[in-house]
Amino acid sequence: HNCGIADGAKPELKGFLDVINRPEFRFSDISLLLYACFFFQEKKDLRLLASEVLINLIEKQAIDVVLLAQKMAHLAIEKYGVFLRLVDGVIALKDVSPLHNNALLQLLNSFFAHLDLKEKLPTNFKKIIENYLDILTKTNQKPSAEAIVFFEQWKDNASLKSLIKQILK
Repeated sequence: HNCGIADGAKPELKGFLDVINRPEFRFSDISLLLYACFFFQEKKDLRLLASEVLINLIEKQAIDVVLLAQKMAHLAIEKYGVFLRLVDGVIALKDVSPLHNNALLQLLNSFFAHLDLKEKLPTNFKKIIENYLDILTKTNQKPSAEAIVFFEQWKDNASLKSLIKQILK
C-alpha cells in the first residue's frame, strides 16, 4: 500500500528496511518486489538506506540479486519511477568490495536480461551502461549471453553506440 506510487513514501517503509536487514528475514516474491520499489522512491534518504541495506545483505549473502534485478527491470519497464534514482541506488554497490562488484555484475546482467523495452530507453540510461562497462572491466568478465541479446538490439542507438560496441567486444 505504501509503495502504490514511487512518490508516496510513508514512515513505515524505514521499518520495513530494518526488518529485511535482520538475519532471520527471508524474502518472498512480494517482499522482494517491495524492496525493489525502494530504489525508485522520491525520498533520497529512503533510497540511500535501501542501498546501505543492499550492501549489508550482499555481505551476509542474504539476498538473491538476480531475482531482485528481475523485479527492478519489471518496475523500470512499467515506468514505476524515475530511472536515475534506480541507477544511483544500484551503483552504490560498486567498489565496496570484490564481493559487491561481482554481485553488481550479476544484478546488472539479470537486469538487462529482463529489460524488455519496446520503443525507447529511459532518460539517463547511458549512466547504467557506463557503470556496467566499468564493472565488466573491474571484474574482468564478459557480459552474459542474455545481456548481449539486450545490447544487440540497441547497438545502433546514437548516444550509446560506442559504449555498446565496447561491451560487445
